[in-house]
Amino acid sequence: MKSSYSKRITNNTLINGSAIVLSMVIGFIILPLMINRVGIDYYGVYAILLIFSAQGMLSFFDLGLEGSLIKFISESLGADLYEDAKEFLINGIFIYTAIGVVLSVSFYLLSNMFVGEILNIEVDKKELAINIFEAYSIQILFQFISLTMIAALKARENFKANAIIDSGFVVFNFILIYTVLKNETYLVDFIIWQNILFLIKAIAESVIVIKNYKLKFYDLTYSSLKVIELVSYAKYLFISKIVGFVYNYIDKILITLLLPVSYMTSYAALSKVPIIIKRIQSIFNSTIIPVSASLKGAGKEKELNTLLLIGTKFNIVILLPIILISITLVESFLVLWVGEEFREFHLAAQILLAQFLFSTFFSFASTIVVGTTQLKKFIPISILGMMVNLILSLLLISKYELNGIVLATSVSFLCMLIPYGYKLIKIFNLKPGSVFKNILVPYGKTIVIGLFISYLNIYIDIDSWGDFILTGALYTLLSYTIVYSVIFTKKDRELVKNLVKR
Repeated sequence: MKSSYSKRITNNTLINGSAIVLSMVIGFIILPLMINRVGIDYYGVYAILLIFSAQGMLSFFDLGLEGSLIKFISESLGADLYEDAKEFLINGIFIYTAIGVVLSVSFYLLSNMFVGEILNIEVDKKELAINIFEAYSIQILFQFISLTMIAALKARENFKANAIIDSGFVVFNFILIYTVLKNETYLVDFIIWQNILFLIKAIAESVIVIKNYKLKFYDLTYSSLKVIELVSYAKYLFISKIVGFVYNYIDKILITLLLPVSYMTSYAALSKVPIIIKRIQSIFNSTIIPVSASLKGAGKEKELNTLLLIGTKFNIVILLPIILISITLVESFLVLWVGEEFREFHLAAQILLAQFLFSTFFSFASTIVVGTTQLKKFIPISILGMMVNLILSLLLISKYELNGIVLATSVSFLCMLIPYGYKLIKIFNLKPGSVFKNILVPYGKTIVIGLFISYLNIYIDIDSWGDFILTGALYTLLSYTIVYSVIFTKKDRELVKNLVKR
């Protein structure tokens, strides 16, 4: 791998990671603060409506255009076709703005019917819920404009600007919660102020994009050819997003429709650690889409395969210890973080975390699949997982409630592993024997050893944050030592050292 790509990935990962880490830290502070101020039931209402906001499931209404924009702009820049890159960006802005306006107006007009008649919210909370949903509908437009600008910044690999803006938003959002949200009656006021914050964020991103791409007013011209190109690839991303939406949001939707509101608060707490692991995955992986698209656009297939193999191992070394530690300590963490009443949900949290033992192996490759236009070949596998998840969830929710829902999610993921791995090996011309010997065998050994260490936790009493930190530090040292020594060969270690040095 040439040093230019090594530097790009390393620098972008560090910059992207700093913003995500800040977001995670503040996120852990916000949840217990909000539960304490508005109560478990009202936080459940807030969490339900958040699902249907632009920050939640509505993001799939971008029709897959964000990934398509990053791909085409990055490929154009990689081939030195700057005017093409600019045209893709401008037409992406047109499409996103139109989608945002339509969705914003539609959801505002339908808020009474949707919240009042469809969602499972108690009568005494419906009026507040409707007002919250109306405030969220206005946010949609600002969010969709922001999505375009984020795609443009990522394609340009301007992760520094993106990280600064995101960090600023996270900090000011926390300040809003701390100062405005005194109790449940202030939820609407908080979201109105949050809307203003989203508008400022979109304006800041737009200014930087205009400067990065040197956009002029006369550049704002519509091109049906560019729109067709964007949409033609985006349709596969959109299908994948729909499948991913059903897969990722079926838990929350079933809780909303079939279980009491308070269960949504419990789910928000128990799923926080798995969400954080996803965010950690994205620290490294989100920097890869523009790089892999650029490599593909430049015809550098050999470097792309090197990136895939080393990146997969690097991903495992970073994430696997965090997953093992999380499975071990999540019960103690929930009790210390949000209270004793959440202890009963630790098993559901561990079930959700267990699926990451396997997804870590594929998460890096999945990112390259998007960047190299191979996504459509994996859609049938995703549909299989979606259907298994939906059917199992409906069968298990009545008897096992939250545990049944998260078990269905994890089982459905396991159903996708073998076909997904087979497709990856075939598409990237990998040698099955080499993959088995160099990755799968040491990976399996590591998981077995790590889970055995986790079992020792039953002999340790954790009654305070001090105990938690000391125990976590010990498990971290053991886990990283084991994973690093088993997964990485001497050659792999030298490659990573050189990557970091460059």
